[in-house]
Amino acid sequence: MTPENIRYTLGLGSNMHPRRSTLNEAIGLIESHCGEVTALSHRYISEPWGFEADSWFINQNITLCSPLPPLELLGQLQAIEHALGRRRNPSAQGYASRPIDIDILLAEERRMIHPRLHIPHPHLPERRFILLPLIDLYPEGIHPTLGLPYAQLLAQCPDTGKCERL
Repeated sequence: MTPENIRYTLGLGSNMHPRRSTLNEAIGLIESHCGEVTALSHRYISEPWGFEADSWFINQNITLCSPLPPLELLGQLQAIEHALGRRRNPSAQGYASRPIDIDILLAEERRMIHPRLHIPHPHLPERRFILLPLIDLYPEGIHPTLGLPYAQLLAQCPDTGKCERL
């Protein structure tokens, strides 16, 4: 990692088949267009959060070292989502099934509040499918704004949905 690179943690999820190959393809495209993928968490299977669906999600977190600033990275990630078949409907209410979802969870210890992007991800402490793979990457990690270990956030997590390591 060069000094000008930022170490991002991204959350990936897919609940439309073929989930595993879509995640693999997304990781390859991220590496091709955004920077170097330096670590991968285990993959987890989790119930859909906030909506009903026939298929559960496969989730994984990755560490990315990238020279891109956060909003530019967001644009690249949304282009990758689109290339893999995700179509956003601005008028839709709530969550829906999708071939791929890529979220910026962390950018080192940086904080950002922008209409298009909040870092750290505001729902990080509330979702097991984010916290479990995050602990894989950072077993002793501390949330940059809450100052609490990720393991403690997991223990206090209000999300009761099933999330199991594959």
